[in-house]
Amino acid sequence: MTHYFRSLPSRRKKFFPSLLLISLLFLLSQFSASNAGTGVRKAVTPQKQSPLLSPLGYAKGTAPIALAAKSGRTLIPGVVVVRMQKDSRLGKAAFPLQSPGLAAVAAQYNISAMRPLFPNIPDSRPARFHGLKEMYTLHFSEHIDPIEVAMALDGVPEVLYAEPKYAYPLLAVPDDSLYSQMQQFQAISAELAWDIARGENGDVVIAIVDGGTDWQHEDLNANIWNNADEVPDNGVDDDNNGYVDDVRGWNFARRNNDPSGLSGQPVNGGHGTHTAGTAGAVTNNKLGVASISWNATIMPINASAGQQDRAIQYGFEGIVYAAENGADIINCSWGSPGIPSSFEQDIIDFAYAKGSLIVAAAGNDNANNDLTGFFPASYNHVLSVGSTNNADRKSSFSNYGISIDVFAPGSSILSTYWSPSDSSRKYAFNSGTSMASPLVAGLAALVKTKNPDMTVDQLREQIRTTSDPIDALNSRYADSLGAGRVNALKALTESGPSVRIVGTRFIDGGANGIINAGENIEVTVLFTNYLSPVSDVSVELRAFDGVADISVKQATISQINSGDTTAATFSFL
Repeated sequence: MTHYFRSLPSRRKKFFPSLLLISLLFLLSQFSASNAGTGVRKAVTPQKQSPLLSPLGYAKGTAPIALAAKSGRTLIPGVVVVRMQKDSRLGKAAFPLQSPGLAAVAAQYNISAMRPLFPNIPDSRPARFHGLKEMYTLHFSEHIDPIEVAMALDGVPEVLYAEPKYAYPLLAVPDDSLYSQMQQFQAISAELAWDIARGENGDVVIAIVDGGTDWQHEDLNANIWNNADEVPDNGVDDDNNGYVDDVRGWNFARRNNDPSGLSGQPVNGGHGTHTAGTAGAVTNNKLGVASISWNATIMPINASAGQQDRAIQYGFEGIVYAAENGADIINCSWGSPGIPSSFEQDIIDFAYAKGSLIVAAAGNDNANNDLTGFFPASYNHVLSVGSTNNADRKSSFSNYGISIDVFAPGSSILSTYWSPSDSSRKYAFNSGTSMASPLVAGLAALVKTKNPDMTVDQLREQIRTTSDPIDALNSRYADSLGAGRVNALKALTESGPSVRIVGTRFIDGGANGIINAGENIEVTVLFTNYLSPVSDVSVELRAFDGVADISVKQATISQINSGDTTAATFSFL
């Protein structure tokens, strides 16, 4: 079988505009993999880093920041987030607002306070974590436009970037159909996978960053995370992580140690309890539902908005908490289309560097994520998840696109539930990519239990490359369903290579960044293999629309070992 993949246009500030008119296609064939259990060849696909987001999203002083208001996210009034330049003394100044640049903006917009966003990150952390120490929130009247304040701050030399802060919508689609029970497990071969690995046999922790989790639920309580370094209810931050008595997680909406849902936010709390059950409900206890992870540990984090149901306001603070406190997997069943955020990508990078795999829902708009991006699912280092029904058809609501990594059952999923108005309602059916995402997060816990030394990249790629193609059942969405629908059994038993595009470089004949008619363009593509070694890789560059005349279109890579990166160069006119 021959596998194709398309390269996607980059969102970097500097690019060749006319390249947007050219669809580039790479063809990979005729390779053999050392120790590749089944000998099945895997597709080489572009990783999300270049197609969807440059390292800092967009350049300082540019207008895209204003476009964020048009997305599904909600601006949080009265606050913006800034990251100071790494070498700026402002990050250590006792009164940073007294610096000339910030003082002028502060006076103009009556900024009342500048607070460290993550004051509890130790200074002893490795250099790659220090970006969080340079992040601040600036506070002002809720009647002032945050976008206007952010754009003013973006012009201050000491500021690396300034952005509004957002609340994200949840991604569940209520479904009252009760005709089926938990058929998603048969769809992904979970029963056979449980004969090989179960979460209860390891120490993998799945963080549920959501709208609150009923951690005392009869089918969740036994699997809830316990912070062994914290003494319960003594009013002391025993582990010095900045959170007092956080024995079972944290509630950012109420700033306390009860991660349950809020009584005035039934959708948030029900949603968070449902996703927690899908990932880690107590299994084999003759009660309620089962979970894909078979008793992995669940770390509940309430990241909801304090006064708004159906919204996540502290999602990225929740990600930092989860990563800092040892979560191996972090599930995010929320998000929105829009433009990328430098602040949010920095948080994702922090969690990735800490060894946490972030799994995120790809969205419920039946939209193409390649065209607009959907965040946080579209950020670098995130395993993005679309939804299918149990017959491998794309769910009618699910987003699609090459940039989505995998799909999983997310239609009519039965799981644990919480309702402040009906204490007897312990279980419910819900549909959405919100339900597909924790299923994949739970599968990641199974794979991590069996392979505890896997890196974040290896864990993500093992799940992706062992997925079953479903294009034949979804011809309308062919080539837009990621690697396919996840297969739990294959994820635990098969091995093979995972070669992905991690970067591209373009050099035009005039070396001025402008492509002119008849000018030779050299394209260097960087490939990284994350899993088993692979040899004799043949790569071909094709143009679909006939605009480009490709003069050097083929390259052969003799060997790519696990973890290695290599380059292949092509040229066209």
